[in-house]
Amino acid sequence: GHYGRGAKLQDAGFQSVESLKDVTHRDLMKEAKLNMRQAQEVLQTLRAFFSPMEQFATTTIPTTDEATTSTTSGINTVFGSTALEMLEKQRKESPVITFCEELDRLLGGGVQCGTVTEFCGVPGIGKTQLGMQLAVDVQIPAFLGGCEGEAVYIDTEGSFMVERVEEITIATLQHLEKLISAKQDELAVTVEQLRESISLDKVLDSIHYFRVHDYAEQMPSSTRFLSLFSSTILV
Repeated sequence: GHYGRGAKLQDAGFQSVESLKDVTHRDLMKEAKLNMRQAQEVLQTLRAFFSPMEQFATTTIPTTDEATTSTTSGINTVFGSTALEMLEKQRKESPVITFCEELDRLLGGGVQCGTVTEFCGVPGIGKTQLGMQLAVDVQIPAFLGGCEGEAVYIDTEGSFMVERVEEITIATLQHLEKLISAKQDELAVTVEQLRESISLDKVLDSIHYFRVHDYAEQMPSSTRFLSLFSSTILV
């Protein structure tokens, strides 16, 4: 029969969620013999399902794959957070890099998650190009320090160019492959693992585009993309 991820975790000695608290995707791949996508899904489930108040207490690991398809409905939104919890969460979150060294430095490592960042400038300065670049960069895998998220692109000018996004994606993937090849020992990841985790088609499929002409269209579009991500971990 189908040998689920839960069973593999139990066989590897992970008998409770608490035992998974500090594991990385590399630990899961090595100890539980999960592939990269399975390991990432397990880690995403752990982040999404348990609220900070539960602290990974005594919940046991289900033995079916269905247990790893949890949604954000598992988060308890009734309780607030302490300032310390908020600070620790902020420190753990990876910013969305721009691949512009000076800009990333000015932004403290990249565009911060959970905040609104506005880029201003005269026409032709590159704001649209940067927006398309960020829509790609937000999908960089977690094992490379990325957010491993998805993008919602709301276009009010009609300036979004899918051909340009394709070019940016190809260049970004090539850059990541060169980075891994140059620092393979340090990163402990291979080009093949990168290609298994992220591809041109996957990146394009994870950019959700909305063309908005005025405020009247903006409201239903906002409702649409919120419902689109109702069962997705947002970055």
